[in-house]
Amino acid sequence: MSNIAVADSMDDVKTTCIECVSDPAWMNVRVERVIEESNTVRSYLLMPSDGTMLPASGPGDHVKLRLPNGLVRQYSLCSNSSGEAYTIGVARAAESRGGSRWIHESLNVGDSIECSPPSSSFPVAEDASLHVMFAGGIGITPFLSMIEHFQSINARFRLYYLARRRTSAAFVKKIETSCADQAVLYFSDDNQNRLFDVEAEIVALPEGAHVYCCGPAPLMQAVRDAKSTLPETHFHFEAFVSPADASDESPFVVDLSVSKLRIAVAPGQTILNALRQNNVYAPSSCETGTCGTCVVPYSNGAVHHKDMCLTAQARQSYIAVCVSRASSASITIAL
Repeated sequence: MSNIAVADSMDDVKTTCIECVSDPAWMNVRVERVIEESNTVRSYLLMPSDGTMLPASGPGDHVKLRLPNGLVRQYSLCSNSSGEAYTIGVARAAESRGGSRWIHESLNVGDSIECSPPSSSFPVAEDASLHVMFAGGIGITPFLSMIEHFQSINARFRLYYLARRRTSAAFVKKIETSCADQAVLYFSDDNQNRLFDVEAEIVALPEGAHVYCCGPAPLMQAVRDAKSTLPETHFHFEAFVSPADASDESPFVVDLSVSKLRIAVAPGQTILNALRQNNVYAPSSCETGTCGTCVVPYSNGAVHHKDMCLTAQARQSYIAVCVSRASSASITIAL
């Protein structure tokens, strides 16, 4: 049985190295409003500084913010937009590496910041008979725009929102007001710290259901591991992950079978960033191991898989270079 302990908090960003990203069409936006959504989460309403329209956004979309401290961070949009404004939710991570901390401490009403156009690595399955969402902590943010979309098209949906305590859970009032009949809010502190049975909910789903999950790693893994008759293509994940911890990662070498190069990957560095630093192009999108854009075949080595997009069978031959690493001294990939 896949029970899940609800985490108190999770990192609020998908991390991108500013030196390694291709330059999007950065736009200048102004902070119009800041709201305290919980004791750790604030929402920021961003409007175009020049008064023009922003690109429209859809369910599950995210934007990048380029911070003055040199970081680029990605945040899910909390609502769908026709271009007037964007809303993001930012959790102050206890061990922030400078993204959420800077935003909470330094980004105020009236300030301007650079923002990318919206993009999506977490789209909805329009043909689903039932949309079932599992959110953990700040992982609630992409589901707010999805719920708006499902309500606008009269689609059936269900939300499971898990958090350790109500005071740290953001957007609770919004959910209780807009979709109380379709939502289950589970707070560990209110349930004697009992584990939420994710698998029991998934096993009971009808065959046409699609499952979406965004939250801390234990929740993601519980949803992935749940016994279900649903096809693997009916499960969708959005991850907020930290860079590899250099203290428990060993260096290794990547051999490129097409370009005949050998590239060293340092502790705490992703294969994708090592490739970029050596001017080797590899397509990518989410850079959290969920969308599958960066997946390539590998051979002649062993892999520590960290993705949420590959099946167990696919992992025998493919690697998501944005998050996964070699667990051997070297590995060969088809680039």
